[in-house]
Amino acid sequence: MRTYILILLILFSNQSTAQYIQAEYKVEIGYPQGFTLDYIGKYFTSGTKSVEYLLPLYLDKYPSGSLTLNDKLYAVPTDTVQRYSVVDVDSGIVKIATEYGNEYYTFENNFLLWEVFPEIRNIDGLNCQRAQWRGRKDGIVLGEVWFATDIPVVAGFKQLIGIPGLIVELKYGNDYTAKLISYEITSEISPEVFEPKVFNQKRIKFIGHFKNDMTTEPLKEKKPEKKRQSYSDILNQ
Repeated sequence: MRTYILILLILFSNQSTAQYIQAEYKVEIGYPQGFTLDYIGKYFTSGTKSVEYLLPLYLDKYPSGSLTLNDKLYAVPTDTVQRYSVVDVDSGIVKIATEYGNEYYTFENNFLLWEVFPEIRNIDGLNCQRAQWRGRKDGIVLGEVWFATDIPVVAGFKQLIGIPGLIVELKYGNDYTAKLISYEITSEISPEVFEPKVFNQKRIKFIGHFKNDMTTEPLKEKKPEKKRQSYSDILNQ
């Protein structure tokens, strides 16, 4: 009887984690120069993989790809799809398409140091719990989330691996916030979402391996390579 109950629990856990979810977030990113850019964040998960990318909302406001602040001119990214990333928990690989080119890093389970607190909030009808993640070397709090306890995921928005539920609110440092706008639990997501053409370029740069202990740090990132194609061009090929 105990074995039977254990098997049921395992099956239930696997089915809960394997559900397909797609969600949208309102994202604000502040830059050290003093301006903030707004985005819609798109998020998908298939149980063992998660995908996210940003859709900029400022392109009509800055059609030339630049803005002026305090008599200084600053360039802003003009791609219609930005920072497409794929997290594969089974293989321990994260791929990211940046404006400078493709890159990836590898990770071990539990490399993010999470602390889950007992505080509970109801946010737009979802039962949510507070959690923080910290730097393993210095223990400094890097960010905070409120996650939905009834909607399990393997990796959350902004590549937050190990968070137990769908992220509803997120604050990363003093310059990155995300808030859930909508979500849908669905029976299927197109495989192309998890294997986009943007990663078909020959060159992809390795930027480090993240271990789950405090003695190892990721490799330092090299200077970005010269941009060859925009995300829009690649995705529409």
